[in-house]
Amino acid sequence: MTGELDPNNPVDAIQLDGNARPRDYDYQKINLNALLKYRFNNEVSLTLTDSGYAALDGTVQTGIGTVRAEDFGYSYLQRSPAGGRLFAQVYKNFNNAGKSFVYDNGLAVVDNSTQLNVQAQYDFDINE
Repeated sequence: MTGELDPNNPVDAIQLDGNARPRDYDYQKINLNALLKYRFNNEVSLTLTDSGYAALDGTVQTGIGTVRAEDFGYSYLQRSPAGGRLFAQVYKNFNNAGKSFVYDNGLAVVDNSTQLNVQAQYDFDINE
């Protein structure tokens, strides 16, 4: 039965019973980013604001199938002092899948996650 929908297949059954959402091929993506950095001298600086926001409405291919991203948003914040041999940063990422769903089965894509990272590094001399 190549090319025909199989009522015994759960994915095909959704298409056959008329509950499948029609494909929406409109695509809109917005990105906003900002950076404010203060340099105290040639060796010491502080990133006061490094932040951004992105939003997506569109049909995309993913590892779980064809997804309609609706109101999918991502944002981040970062602060980082640097001086001499020291560098440190703190950043946080935020995801929100909005009203996104998988076309094949209509299931919602759920991602309301945050990630916080703190890093520091110092450049040491190792004498041999």
